[in-house]
Amino acid sequence: MIRLPRLYAVADEAFGDPVQLAKALFDGGATLVQIRHKSTGAGVLIREVDEVLKFAPRNAQVIVNDRPDVARVARATGVHLGQEDLPASLARLVLKKTRLSDAQHIPLHRPSMRRRVRRTTSPSDPFLRLPQNRMPPL
Repeated sequence: MIRLPRLYAVADEAFGDPVQLAKALFDGGATLVQIRHKSTGAGVLIREVDEVLKFAPRNAQVIVNDRPDVARVARATGVHLGQEDLPASLARLVLKKTRLSDAQHIPLHRPSMRRRVRRTTSPSDPFLRLPQNRMPPL
């Protein structure tokens, strides 16, 4: 079962530069930060995630909002998908040929995925974690 940290921090462009917000969140003790920058293109988002990964603590998790392609290219920990985003089955195709640490965060509302993983402790914002031994080779 995924053990989400007590604080699921989101570095959202609505509150400033996501990179600087992520730095402040990690400096403040966050161990998981979701990068959310909906108004930018993939290239800028990849650079932002790369920059965040450079200063993120060793055991920290960096999640990319809505963009499995960016998560794959930037080698983030995973991706967060909402109800209206790309279906989990298609996101897994994008992520298939990479190792993204030991988790891809994908909403639990996809019934076909329930058989393979266990629920998280957060019923309001559920995620999935793929077992590490199921991660496809590079």
